[in-house]
Amino acid sequence: MPVASEEGYFRAALRAAGSGDLVYSRKVLQYLVALQPGRGLYWFNYGNILLLSHEHREAVAAYRKVVELGSPLAPAAWLYAAKCYRLMGVLQYSASAHLALQRLTLPPNLAVEAQVEKALLVQALEARAAEAYRVRDFNGSGRLIDALEAIGAMSQEARAVRGILAERGEEPAVQERHGGALQLSVNSGFDSNPLADANAENPARAPVIEVAAAFERDLGAHSAVLGGIQVTERVGLPQDRLLRLELLGSGLVRAGNVRLLFYPLAHGDFLGSSPYLPSFGGGVGAEGGERNTVGVFLRVLRNIPLHDEAAHLLGYDQLRKLYLAMNRESFSAMLSLMDRVDGGLDLSLPGGVLPLAGRATGPGVSWTWRAGAGWELNGFASYFFRSFDRLVQPTREQRLDRQLEAGARIARQLAAGTAAQISVNYLRNRSTLGGASLDDNNYSQWILKGGVSWQTSW
Repeated sequence: MPVASEEGYFRAALRAAGSGDLVYSRKVLQYLVALQPGRGLYWFNYGNILLLSHEHREAVAAYRKVVELGSPLAPAAWLYAAKCYRLMGVLQYSASAHLALQRLTLPPNLAVEAQVEKALLVQALEARAAEAYRVRDFNGSGRLIDALEAIGAMSQEARAVRGILAERGEEPAVQERHGGALQLSVNSGFDSNPLADANAENPARAPVIEVAAAFERDLGAHSAVLGGIQVTERVGLPQDRLLRLELLGSGLVRAGNVRLLFYPLAHGDFLGSSPYLPSFGGGVGAEGGERNTVGVFLRVLRNIPLHDEAAHLLGYDQLRKLYLAMNRESFSAMLSLMDRVDGGLDLSLPGGVLPLAGRATGPGVSWTWRAGAGWELNGFASYFFRSFDRLVQPTREQRLDRQLEAGARIARQLAAGTAAQISVNYLRNRSTLGGASLDDNNYSQWILKGGVSWQTSW
């Protein structure tokens, strides 16, 4: 092809790109790099078109060709390759590209663009490091902080996390990725209405004692398992003590930005020393995204009554949830829409039959704020609109409930691995079944607890 015609094609590709015709521009530049593979100018513009087309992996290959050819456009190619890596989520590669840029002398306009891109990378690295620390991927968090240090962007928060990791012996140079953690906690407090009793003038109040243990094992980059046991006891009730024993588990499988979640669950209620209501089941879920997350979750629980007084609870309970979450370095929040199906049989009372099986739907919100200096605050709230499958007998009333639940927790790190916390939960149920009905389901409940926890990792 004559040189003049080649240059004409190049100008045509630039005009097409300027007018938004990326498809034509890409075809022309693809032809030109095949015709003149030694011209960095063509490779650079080909990479730009790929970047604008969101084909980041292919764009990186084009920019690397510019660098390999020793083109004067190599500094700009390093910058746009760093941008591609960031957009792909390969943050440590992006940091390496910025490190290469720091060794070069950049023209003023490119230097300003590099500072803007570096600031975006630092923000992404800090958020990813905080998230990795939150899910106990301590080695991953440490490597991301290493990347921040390499490009000279260590914030005070990043230094604090590095100090915690070093104190715990969990930096990459100290510990292999395969590790574990053990957490123990003891709480005590007060339950204002453990039986959710609206008919009694003075609901049966009870002290609460709660002991929990959890064990976590990190199985590598893609999965982790967590098992735990929790014992909650309410003592001093007229019906003897209430005791709940819970066995919990969870699993996580990562595939890029998608995470698959598994939650086996079993718990048993005891009335005094007699088994009352064992339940078995679990949940599965999937979520995607890092700083902003969307996810779905399903949990099914099978109730198997072992006591005549609990026979009406036989059946399956289901929970379906769709949620959006925001994760930042010091703050995270989740907004959810929940649909709950409660199984069970009708409850026979002296004056008639009360329906229990039904459906509840409503929104929920939760948040966590890591306030610094070892402080953490959590809160949640949900509101359910609850309807029932059958009518109250013999009055044939339609039962409709509205249930508000909210809670808050504040914790303070006291020393390495030790924390103190206090929490409060509130539940308010409003029902069309008032005091003149078969059973008054208008009641409220407060639970206040405080205690300490201890954690060790290896």
